[in-house]
This record gives sequence, C-alpha cells and structure tokens, in this order.
Amino acid sequence: MRVLISGIMVAVSIIVLIPLGAETTARLSWAFREIGIASEYLGDFEIVKDIKRSGESRTFRTVLAKNRQNEYVRIEVITNITAEEAKRLIQEKFTVLEGMYLKLPSPYPGMISSEIIDYDADLKPEVEETAVGSQLRKVYFLYSTSRFTYGVKSREQARYRGANFFIYLESKNTVLQLELFIPLEIYEKSRLLRVLKELKYS
Repeated sequence: MRVLISGIMVAVSIIVLIPLGAETTARLSWAFREIGIASEYLGDFEIVKDIKRSGESRTFRTVLAKNRQNEYVRIEVITNITAEEAKRLIQEKFTVLEGMYLKLPSPYPGMISSEIIDYDADLKPEVEETAVGSQLRKVYFLYSTSRFTYGVKSREQARYRGANFFIYLESKNTVLQLELFIPLEIYEKSRLLRVLKELKYS
C-alpha cells in the first residue's frame, strides 16, 4: 500500500496478527488457498503472524504458523518474479545458508585464532533431492535455534530440526520458501518426508 503524506508517497507494510484459535480463517489452509498450495497436514496449523509488504514491482509476504505440538512452518512469498529471476534468488539464498557452515579466516591479526571454530559435523545440514509433492527438489534438513535461526554451533543451541526448500509456481510467477521447524524431542525424518511428499501445488 502507498500513502500520500505531506506530498511524499510512502510505502506502507501491512501487518496482520491473528490470535491462535480465533476463527477458522486463522488456519494455514486459508493462507495456502491464497498462495496456491495445499497440505492436509500443514493446513491445520494456526497462523500466528501474517505480514504483507509491497515493493516497486513485487509483493512480499511472510506467514508463520504453529500446531499444538509446537511445530512451526514459515513461508516467504514473492510475487511477479520470472523463473530465471527465481532461480538466481534461490541460488543466492542457498549460498548464504551454506556459507554459515564454512570455516572462514579470522579478519583479526595477532593473538586471535587464524580460524573460526568449525561446526560439529553432526550439526551441518543434510542436502538431498527429495520428493516435494510430485517433484524432486533440493531440500536442506537442518538444525535451528529457538528463534528459528540457522548456523547452530552446539547441541545446546539446537531446539528444532526441519526442512528448508523452495517452490516456483510458474502459473502465478511466484516463488515460495518453506521452512519447517520441529522440536528435537519429536523430530522424525521419515514423518517429515511424508509431510513434504503430500504437498500439492502447480
């Protein structure tokens, strides 16, 4: 949305916060219908945050939802983007993600160690070609913190494990980033794979 203030056109973000269990439209299935995907399992999650932003030529949307087991799904939506632009964006996002787990030279000379401490191999992402709906897609299975951030350095920081992947909806010129965060105590990869496989989109 754009608003004229004192002769200056200003871009305004619209933030919608929906209380858990407030009404049936608070279910993720409602947002899924607008976005263009469907999931029997994820559709029952309750939306806790829905943020829409307008850019010069695109719209951006972030949806965060959870279920009673404190599993979360976060969806980033970008519209009016071509397949080639989406491909570049996805590659950039994955490059940044992979960069979180690299050993990098320290920028500080002298007494400070010449290398940043490497990550525990067990905490690094697993990257697999995985069935997402009817198609194989590159999926990162990885740990995250209580704030849904990646680059977990120790077991003490890890609170969730889940999946991070992209879908391009050519019919809508829309790219989606879906992230699932499952508490470690109930994480089962076989179950997560079933959730990914039952996603529907076109």
